[in-house]
Amino acid sequence: MHAAIYHAQPGTVIVCDGGGTTRTALAGEFMATEAANRQLAGIVVEGPVRDHDDLDKLGLPVLCAGTVPAQSTKVSLVSVGEPVVVGSVLVHTGDQVIADRDGAVVVPAAAWPDVQRAAAALATREEEVRRRLGAGERLADILGLDLDRYRPAGGAA
Repeated sequence: MHAAIYHAQPGTVIVCDGGGTTRTALAGEFMATEAANRQLAGIVVEGPVRDHDDLDKLGLPVLCAGTVPAQSTKVSLVSVGEPVVVGSVLVHTGDQVIADRDGAVVVPAAAWPDVQRAAAALATREEEVRRRLGAGERLADILGLDLDRYRPAGGAA
């Protein structure tokens, strides 16, 4: 993690396979602060982190497999910049990692332009749904769902 953060360019998302560790944290407040200072875009760790409250305050997105209080030792380095499997997904340098509190998705670099266009179209459609909901329309009507067949016995909805 230290080497990856040290060599990363601004805007990079660090993706780390923790090698199955569950007893010690692979990142914490200090590493995340360093990543934020270097203007990295986030950290995805297949393994635990620590200092979760402090990580939230930093505003740097950190997705992990859990939390533990113990820090790890800094004695081994497997690779930096090589493909890595995290959450059963192969991630290559240059792939796009999009994440929020719900989870993460990896988009292969070659597919990124098409995904950007599709995401922009979806965002436009969702903004229209928000506008219509804000105006009081029912979601089923906006989505074109025929829910009359699910009307409770007795006729009242």
